Amino acid sequence: MPNPSLKIRRVTGSLGAEVTGVDLVGLSESVFADIHQAHLDYEVLFFPVLQLLGSTKPSFQVIEDGPDSPNEADYWPTDVTWAADS
Repeated sequence: MPNPSLKIRRVTGSLGAEVTGVDLVGLSESVFADIHQAHLDYEVLFFPVLQLLGSTKPSFQVIEDGPDSPNEADYWPTDVTWAADS
């Protein structure tokens, strides 16, 4: 049975889609199949998980990586593409 609240929206012209309107816990086989097909079609899927944590609007995080700052960089990609060139 299709999930009418499931939305899959292309993010860029060649790669990626945003998936909304789905509870990732206890997916039905049909919803899993739809998400799997979207993964095959778009290669990268983005899920707005911050809404699950209570966020109501977009936000950003400032990352500082120094001796007196918390290790926030530990939660970001290991290729450090987010870091400014030194």
